[in-house]
Amino acid sequence: MYYDMQCPYCGADDDVCHDDGAGYAEDEAHQHWCGHCEKTYVFQTSIDFSYEPSKADCLNTDDDLHDWKHIDDPWYPQKKICRVCEESSNGERASDEDHAKELIRMARIVYAFEQAQKALTDMCKEATESTVLGGPTFTRGQFVKFLSKDGGEG
Repeated sequence: MYYDMQCPYCGADDDVCHDDGAGYAEDEAHQHWCGHCEKTYVFQTSIDFSYEPSKADCLNTDDDLHDWKHIDDPWYPQKKICRVCEESSNGERASDEDHAKELIRMARIVYAFEQAQKALTDMCKEATESTVLGGPTFTRGQFVKFLSKDGGEG
């Protein structure tokens, strides 16, 4: 395992907790307490950037060589992003009517999922540990995939 630093008193491996944003400022001494030897010491932060270049042939030709991946967005049904260069294309904006229809469709799927999840949870509560129903329930993605195999919500 990699640690951020070692205590200058006892040499114990130590990590800096940045959860609240503390310890990132580069021009100040940060105080840190060692849980091993129970002494307080200071450290300075130095942030280094590294870059990893890769080819993006799709940006160097007049031909459309982008490797497009479609993104689910009810406002832009044809939205896509290139897997190589991450350029995005929104396509045409959905009409307010089409957007409203898509939101209603999505709300119906969510409602159906929640009802099925509740039913499965209730069945699992009733099942004993020796039955097959004691296993995991559907995730939202699995349920939506299940609905799409049966032609939507019905």
